[in-house]
Amino acid sequence: MRPLTLKNSLRAVALVAVVAAVAAPVAVAAPDQPDAVRTPQKPAVVTSALKGEGRLNYPVPEDDVRISVDATATYPAQNPWRPTRSKGTFRIYHSFGQPGGKPPKVYWGTSRSTA
Repeated sequence: MRPLTLKNSLRAVALVAVVAAVAAPVAVAAPDQPDAVRTPQKPAVVTSALKGEGRLNYPVPEDDVRISVDATATYPAQNPWRPTRSKGTFRIYHSFGQPGGKPPKVYWGTSRSTA
């Protein structure tokens, strides 16, 4: 039962990280001016970044589960929901105790993407 709970927890954390990276950009609003006063400008670019780390409050004291995320995305101002460039790294670390005084087992993984 324990691996299933950990798998669901990790999926939930990964889902939250992806949603935060996609939902983070804030549209750049032009100042309110009459149409005649506006000057043509180069289209603005909106960037978004998500960086952080966390430790899961896992119910087994011997387990240590940590994640870190470092992601950036660039969006055109006219279409701020579809990135033109994105890159990032997602890391996960899981250490858990072993019976009989053996050293803890450690599993970790890193995923990098660029688009």
